[in-house]
Amino acid sequence: MDVKREDPAETLTSDHSGVEVEALREELCEAQAALRESEERLRTLFAYAPEAIVMLDAETGRFIDVNPRAEALFGLSRERLAELGPVDVSPPYQPGGASSLESAIAHVQAALDGTELTFEWWHRNAEGQQLPCEVRLVRMPWGSRNVIRGSITEISVRKQFELCERGRSQVLERIARGDSLSDVLQTLVKTIEELLPGMVCSVLILDQETRCLHFGAAPSLPQFYNDAVEGLKAGPATGSCGTAAHTGKRVIVADIRNHPYWAAYLPIIERLDVRACWSEPIISLESTVLGTFAMYYCEPREPVQLELDVIETSAQLAAIAIEHDRTKKLLSDVNASLERRVASRTQALAEANKELERSNDELRQFAYIASHDLQEPLRMVTNFGQLLQRKIQVGADAESAEYLGYVVEGGQRMQALIDDLLEYSEIGYQSRPFQAVKLDRVVQLVLANLRASVQDTQAEITYGELPTVVGDKPQLVQLLQNLIGNAIKFHDQPPPKIHLTAEQNGAEWLVSVRDNGIGIAPEFYSRIFEFFRRLHNRDRFPGTGIGLAICKRVVERHGGRIWVESTLGEGSTFFFTLPMRDVK
Repeated sequence: MDVKREDPAETLTSDHSGVEVEALREELCEAQAALRESEERLRTLFAYAPEAIVMLDAETGRFIDVNPRAEALFGLSRERLAELGPVDVSPPYQPGGASSLESAIAHVQAALDGTELTFEWWHRNAEGQQLPCEVRLVRMPWGSRNVIRGSITEISVRKQFELCERGRSQVLERIARGDSLSDVLQTLVKTIEELLPGMVCSVLILDQETRCLHFGAAPSLPQFYNDAVEGLKAGPATGSCGTAAHTGKRVIVADIRNHPYWAAYLPIIERLDVRACWSEPIISLESTVLGTFAMYYCEPREPVQLELDVIETSAQLAAIAIEHDRTKKLLSDVNASLERRVASRTQALAEANKELERSNDELRQFAYIASHDLQEPLRMVTNFGQLLQRKIQVGADAESAEYLGYVVEGGQRMQALIDDLLEYSEIGYQSRPFQAVKLDRVVQLVLANLRASVQDTQAEITYGELPTVVGDKPQLVQLLQNLIGNAIKFHDQPPPKIHLTAEQNGAEWLVSVRDNGIGIAPEFYSRIFEFFRRLHNRDRFPGTGIGLAICKRVVERHGGRIWVESTLGEGSTFFFTLPMRDVK
């Protein structure tokens, strides 16, 4: 019997093939498990991504898949979105007026060409609300299909901040530059139009007296419409803007062709390529309506919160511009009025000065007349009275001698009074130019003039270092002579002690004359510089009561001040100032 034996090599080969197959099966299972795990991770990442993610078939223009965030963003189910594409969930136009369809085609093609794009895009949800978004497109490997992955982040808050900040900076910069109100409002309107899609704006300004609206800025609205709105009377049912200006409240008209506020303007509406108009009153800080800020859209629609925030902020910025312009005009009117009043007052002052000069000339003439015509008969009375006194015998007709003494004394007092009056009146008329005057020389002249009084009273007069001042030398002699003479005269306990000092006090010299006389009560400090003010009986201290009035007039003519500080029974100090000036 033949026995068939197995070939060992064949057996070994067969067994080896089975092992390899099993190993391959295990690898395949592991790979499939890893793939499932990877797919699960991708699905998890896709489902729980913080932004909306869409997968777009570039050939059909429809979504292949979307994550839950995309469903929430658009307000549509995954199944419904699979029937749509990005243009279907976007408004007709994008910022700047570009068509959404044309812009979408350009962006998708750029992504297919390998460019990674990040750009702003406005989407529209199922309720018709427009949402500003940031979109990033990337081409995905997907076999033979051209697939684009889109990441979408809604940026309403960021967009609002950008709109407000950009509008604010543009407006404030224009105002700071001093641009006209028209330029400022045009800048505001254009800034908002550039950042919001498919929308145009207008600003109307309300005349407070006529309650009519006038053109402020509307660069994108047709001229026929702006002409029609010009002079619109604010009131109920006068379009969106007229009604907002009348009520002072926001007016939202989603469809102007079917709203009672616009019923009276249908012929204009038919020519106007807009359907929605929202108007915000422009309110001042005092709650006064200044005008309106309006937004117009080409399709009927309600505003989203972002747009309401933007229109409110835009109205506030317009209020700043209008109030600034009105304040500027008010200041200009006030300045013009002040200039007119100043000119009128200047003319009146010039005429008054002429009249004063004429009056002063008449007074000066009167003073000369008084010095000549009045003094001559007075001298005659005094002289003849003195002659009669010498002829009357002592003891003979004593009563007549007494009466005659009164006549002579009265004449002498009248002579002194007239001399002082003439001296006082001459201070304002003298036109001697100011010159450099050494005060120590002035004091020496005064002491020479008062030599008799100084010797009779044994007065002690001292002075420190005195400056050179600028003034009228004869009048300065007169000033110090009156002050030193009064210090010698008004004392009880001889000898009078008088001391002069001078020091620099800012831009002026402060001169003082201190004495140890009888002093002055505080209630008389200001009165003693008045005309004919005497504090003591003439029998005790003779004089006319004009000396300090003359001092005050001299100091004031030199541009200074004079005052006194005193203590009864201890003495007084008279102060006066002289401005430091250059000799011209």
